[in-house]
Amino acid sequence: MKRKVIRVADGDTITILDSDDTQVRIRMYGIDCPESHQDFGTVAKKFTADHCFQKVVTVQVKDIDRYGRTVGIVLLPDGNNLNKELLKAGLAWHYKHFDNSSVRD
Repeated sequence: MKRKVIRVADGDTITILDSDDTQVRIRMYGIDCPESHQDFGTVAKKFTADHCFQKVVTVQVKDIDRYGRTVGIVLLPDGNNLNKELLKAGLAWHYKHFDNSSVRD
């Protein structure tokens, strides 16, 4: 699903517009960023915004979480995996319970 990012809630949650211009909240798969009130929370949000806000990204859907959010891998226009870029930058924790892939994959 290729769609434009219209909002960055925090480092690991964005909102895109689907083909019907309906807002879809995306939670990034396999990672967790600090919340805004936690250390580096605003840094993680800025990192995510700098990489994807107002850009067209591809979301590889993995699941729907208990809050109704789509859980997926966010691929940037240049093909880089935003989930892994956050990990490499030290701005997210890797949820190995859900995603056992390597950061280097």
